[in-house]
Amino acid sequence: MKEYITLLKEEKVLRQLSFIQLISYFGAWFSNIAIYTLLIQMNVSASVVAFVAMLNFLAGVIQAPFSGPIIDRVSPKKLMLTLIVVEIVATVLLIFISQLSDLWLLYILIFFKMAAASFYFTTEMSLLPKILHGSKLQRCNELHSIIWSLSYTLGMAVSGFVVYLFGIKTAFLLDALCCLNLAL
Repeated sequence: MKEYITLLKEEKVLRQLSFIQLISYFGAWFSNIAIYTLLIQMNVSASVVAFVAMLNFLAGVIQAPFSGPIIDRVSPKKLMLTLIVVEIVATVLLIFISQLSDLWLLYILIFFKMAAASFYFTTEMSLLPKILHGSKLQRCNELHSIIWSLSYTLGMAVSGFVVYLFGIKTAFLLDALCCLNLAL
């Protein structure tokens, strides 16, 4: 653990990206839990739940062949800020989903939210080999795995309580606030 702390102290950009990653991943679980709770409240079929789960990953699959060339041509900072804005807008708009007739909007918003999140992650991961090399890059990758696991575990637990105690819309807004903090 000491090696990771030392790496974060020495590498300012890595420290900033790691903090952003932690907050972003943590916040994303609020929306995930809220979306599936919303689907349960709407009493949708299992096929709708499965379709929504598939949408969480479809955008990443579709954009994979195009992300590299785009990342190489666009300023990473501008690209990452744009992607955060897209994710915030899509997340905030989720609060307007309340009935079965809104499912089409839910599908679109999930697709764009996850497309932005996936593209952001790809952009971030493409930056790391440009700023770190050798054992530092290896430690960085290990650190990002730890961050993902920590935010997944804590994010799922906390977001479950938030959705239960404060509601679905609050969870969506908390996710958006987490993303907004990243943009600032």
